[in-house]
Amino acid sequence: VDDEYQARAAFRSGAGPLRIHMNRARNRMEANSELLTKQEKENLYYILPRIIREAEMASLVTQLHELKSGCAGFVAPSIGAIELLKSESLGPIHGDYALNVMNNMAVRELAERKLASICLSPELSLDELLEIKSALPLEVIVHGSVPLMTSEHCVVGAVAGEKQGTHCKMPCRDGEYKLKDRKDYDFPLVLQQDCSMQILNARELCVVEEVRELLAGPISRVRLLLRERQDDEIKVICRSYR
Repeated sequence: VDDEYQARAAFRSGAGPLRIHMNRARNRMEANSELLTKQEKENLYYILPRIIREAEMASLVTQLHELKSGCAGFVAPSIGAIELLKSESLGPIHGDYALNVMNNMAVRELAERKLASICLSPELSLDELLEIKSALPLEVIVHGSVPLMTSEHCVVGAVAGEKQGTHCKMPCRDGEYKLKDRKDYDFPLVLQQDCSMQILNARELCVVEEVRELLAGPISRVRLLLRERQDDEIKVICRSYR
């Protein structure tokens, strides 16, 4: 989810544990700290940014330590993020799908890094998912718009925000934006607090009919991507997978 408001809606629709993106929630976390109950916070994990600039490292580390008391752990989208969390003794650490885990060798490598769980690559087919073996809990994405790319270049700021250097009119605060390709597909854009940008798949993933087979195999839990969703949508989606 994107923020604590979405987290509250998902928790109260029966979902959990939840992952929340630091890039989207971090400017509102202190103000919204009372939105979630103690029990809900014990099932909340913060996902580190995919892009971590060296100049931001010190402030990120400070923020991670501040968050520790209000969450159950952290989710690492890269090997660098794993090593950062380990060096700061911040855990438990869960592996995100951005690690692009495609096979048993990758699972074994991450298990040796003492991860608590691993989210497998959304590019794997059902047959490939069922071939993965691990003593670690495995999860897989079954619903939502999967991110295709994370970029430090914000096209909305460049085009609509008349961005020059660090100056931008910040049109991202006023609406939703999409990229349209030559086949007329609309790719939603997620514009983040650090001015990075994610491009989401134009086609939403939904494999609700395969969930029972996945959970009967090596998968311990399934994951729903609920970014950019309203509370009513979150409730309907969560209840569809219960």
